[in-house]
Amino acid sequence: AGRERQPVLSLAIGLVVATTLVIGFLLHAFVPSIPLAAAFALGAALGPTDAVAVSSLSKSVDIPKRQASMLKGELLLNDASGIVSFQFAISAVITGTLVNASVDFLVEFVGGLLLGVVLGLIGNGVVRRARSIGVENTNFHVLFEVLIPFLIYLVADVCHVSGVI
Repeated sequence: AGRERQPVLSLAIGLVVATTLVIGFLLHAFVPSIPLAAAFALGAALGPTDAVAVSSLSKSVDIPKRQASMLKGELLLNDASGIVSFQFAISAVITGTLVNASVDFLVEFVGGLLLGVVLGLIGNGVVRRARSIGVENTNFHVLFEVLIPFLIYLVADVCHVSGVI
């Protein structure tokens, strides 16, 4: 899993950002009446790969195990990076400047990533602690698994970072 981290991140973040930029610049070049930031919003909406398409393709084509693992990891993050890119583009449209939107994007993205890691580690610690004191109740674990993403999202929203990342 560690050696697949960089390819997964480059696909999930780099490819979505590159697709957003390419679509945005091309759309603006072909239809100059569309503001560049609005063209980027369309690019961000179209950027993330479709998880269903990748899953159905992997059933009909023999994909090596490592590549399949990277694609699955990429699918976990690409929608989130697409949503944050879309929010960035919409912010640029509303504020009229890419500089303010860029700062907001970085704070939201990096802050969401860091907060997610910290809260994920805390969540893992809670589960380990519960198991160490003998809590093996299925209801506890299912309830924890269902509620923790919502709690993390709410905490991220309060901290003004991306809860999706």
